[in-house]
Amino acid sequence: ETDVYYCISIHPSGATGYFINEKLYVHHQNEQVVYLDYNNGSGFHHNWNPKPPKTKASHPLKLTIPYEAEFSGHELVLRQIRISHAPLHAVYKAIDNIALYNYFDTGSASELRRPSEFSSMTRLKKSGENMAQLLNYLKNNRTLAYDKIEKELTKINPFYKSIEFSNFSSQLYLSLREANLDKTIGALHISDGTLRYLLLMSILYNPDRGYFIGLDEPENSLHPDMIKSICDMIKSAKAGSQFVVASHSPLLLNQFDLEDVLIFEKDEENNTIVKRVEESDFPDWEGDFLPGQMWMRGQIGGKRW
Repeated sequence: ETDVYYCISIHPSGATGYFINEKLYVHHQNEQVVYLDYNNGSGFHHNWNPKPPKTKASHPLKLTIPYEAEFSGHELVLRQIRISHAPLHAVYKAIDNIALYNYFDTGSASELRRPSEFSSMTRLKKSGENMAQLLNYLKNNRTLAYDKIEKELTKINPFYKSIEFSNFSSQLYLSLREANLDKTIGALHISDGTLRYLLLMSILYNPDRGYFIGLDEPENSLHPDMIKSICDMIKSAKAGSQFVVASHSPLLLNQFDLEDVLIFEKDEENNTIVKRVEESDFPDWEGDFLPGQMWMRGQIGGKRW
């Protein structure tokens, strides 16, 4: 195996503009072999040579795309060239399997509360607007995953009966059916917490969620029971995906081991530092190691007082 380095830098241009530089390379026999190198959309990329190099100076073959090829400098060239040769394609696929979620708008005017437009995506969009389509896809094509979603909803809400989908031309409207209610609860009237819970489950129980998932403060608007449930889902899903979760919730942190937590804080020179602590760092500690509780007490850092 060989480590592949993909460096991306964003540079200011004028008062409000920007451009991107990117470089993809490997180290081979003490030499840097560059597969892609672009500055503001101009540069070159190489093809993969399937034959092992005969000499130390051998390099991969060039593609037919000329050195002076021009692409948009505002978007990654790797995304624009759509090349099928390794390692460029392998890196492209690896990046394509990264999914980051930092905010879901669940306000009354949110797209989440309206009928969902048809989408062939099998992964939740960053905005979450395709949630209804995705849940319907899981119901019809990933029944084991969908059954887990329904089971979790029943645990959180004993009155829950089912998720209903209504078709309006090419649109799909989601609603919940609950016991002792004559009418279903449409997406417009579902609580923020339940809506966010559905969004998170459509990520965590989706087999096609991606290999690297970033979640920013998933605890927002969730009932404490839901937070524990979400943490259990993350632990179950980590067998197929790597998760990075940013949180300010002691309750969420308490659901994980101390060694799982990365602590971000500032040093005396205002640099951001990242550290990790272990149980062995607290030889005199008595009782359970609860990261959230220890954080609030100022015992692991990441807190001013």
